[in-house]
Amino acid sequence: MYDWKLIDLATNDVNNINTGAATYTFSWSTVPTRIFAGCLLTNKSFVFTNATSVGTSAFNSTKIVSINIPNVSIIYSEAFNNCKQLTTVTTSNLITTIQSSAFLDCSALTTIDLSNVTTI
Repeated sequence: MYDWKLIDLATNDVNNINTGAATYTFSWSTVPTRIFAGCLLTNKSFVFTNATSVGTSAFNSTKIVSINIPNVSIIYSEAFNNCKQLTTVTTSNLITTIQSSAFLDCSALTTIDLSNVTTI
């Protein structure tokens, strides 16, 4: 597993994402493909305030417990594949597309609103 570090460019503070805060908030416009794939991220939660998409395999095989993506419109294939500890995905009415296997093997997932999804 990778040992990711986040650097706050304003303060040059380095946090180890695997052992640091429980929740991380980003203002990225997208969650890039495979950005966290293979990282442990045990019991971590993520908030992406501006992201309109979650890339292919972005969180593949991580141990995140929740994600809040209020502006997302598309979740690409295998974005959360094998995230066995993921319990909650919070989106908005903007989400219209979830590609194949986006939540494959997310056996703990209990909460996700799919009411506005038109393509799965």
